Amino acid sequence: MASKDYGPAFFEKLKANGTELQSGTTASHNQIAAGAYKVGMCLDYVTNNLKAKGSTIDFVYLDKDIVSIFSPVALVKGAKNEKNGKLLIDFILSKEGQEVLVANNLLSVRKDVKQKGESAETIAKRAMKVDLQALATGSKDMLKQFDGIFKKK
Repeated sequence: MASKDYGPAFFEKLKANGTELQSGTTASHNQIAAGAYKVGMCLDYVTNNLKAKGSTIDFVYLDKDIVSIFSPVALVKGAKNEKNGKLLIDFILSKEGQEVLVANNLLSVRKDVKQKGESAETIAKRAMKVDLQALATGSKDMLKQFDGIFKKK
């Protein structure tokens, strides 16, 4: 089931308006930084990493319907070195580990870690509501529709 606001009709309008897809995330950022496009849908941390290297690209969070991407951490069942895996997860979730993430322009899930910009909590309040179950069960059909729209000549 597609979103009433961001379903196939929305993507048809984007395509008709000249929206282009790039080969990958970094390609989009680099095209914008080079001036090929005035605007694009980009990742905050990639944009901020480019800015830190001197690029003139900038990032703005939307007032609503922010696309928020989870970055989970997990231990694979039956891992050969489960003890070290657990230690790594503990470090990543620790204050020190989250500070390392923030230093690399990622967001922390901890309230006791100072963010460089918007907090994860603030972004979550403005994030697009997603039915994860519907997304999981319908992703193949949604991707087929999306590809059908953007691969048209």
